[in-house]
Amino acid sequence: MFVCTVNPQLIHGFGNNTIRKTKNDKKDSAKIANYGITHWLDLPQFQPEEDIRHMLKVFSRQYSKYTKLKTMLKNNLISFTDQTFPGVNELFSSPPKKDGREKWLDFTTKFWHCECVSGLSQREFTERYRKWCKRNGYKFSDTKAEEIYFASAGHVSVMPKCEMTKNLVTQAISQLNSINESIAFVAGEMSKLAAQLPEYGIVMDFYGVGEVLGSQLIAEIGDIYRYQKKSSLVRFAGLWKTALGSSTAEKKSPNKALRT
Repeated sequence: MFVCTVNPQLIHGFGNNTIRKTKNDKKDSAKIANYGITHWLDLPQFQPEEDIRHMLKVFSRQYSKYTKLKTMLKNNLISFTDQTFPGVNELFSSPPKKDGREKWLDFTTKFWHCECVSGLSQREFTERYRKWCKRNGYKFSDTKAEEIYFASAGHVSVMPKCEMTKNLVTQAISQLNSINESIAFVAGEMSKLAAQLPEYGIVMDFYGVGEVLGSQLIAEIGDIYRYQKKSSLVRFAGLWKTALGSSTAEKKSPNKALRT
């Protein structure tokens, strides 16, 4: 059976040689059939996606959903820490590990309240921080320990240091760690799937494209041979209006086109 996919806007605008606006299943079926007969020689046959491309697109969509959920959970946690340990999320700049773990989350799990740090002497906290870094695989620095200690002093926490507050913070951290692990897993699977496709090397050579962004580009674009010319890909990306507006403005006013 020959199958072809057509933009519904083309069907909608085909054969409207009547002043009456009628729309029902019978009329729509006749319009689709007439369009197929008229353009039969120009209709391209539909080619289903490969399994690898289909799964890559599914993982890419899940990655986007998980990222939005991560932002929501992270904002929720920061709203808690602003009441228990203000600024703790800004004390560390270490990148996330491959499994999605972040240093400031692991630190907040242990020192969930500013009084957990300021309630100790500087020497005692430095020793505890050194042991914590060794146990969790982080690099220890005396300067960093001193910075954290003085950052914890002088804060007036809104939420008291009690078991209920600890449970709220640790539960929020647990949820964020869970979504971070899911994101790391999905990103790894995306890279594995994208690496099996022929255009992977070309996309990864683009300036500013990493493993995640490259995999997402490949997933959303799909098979590049679906596009007959480069302008088709630009239109698919939703940039054709911007390009059209720039070219029109360039003819009228070069300065305006430059600003655009």
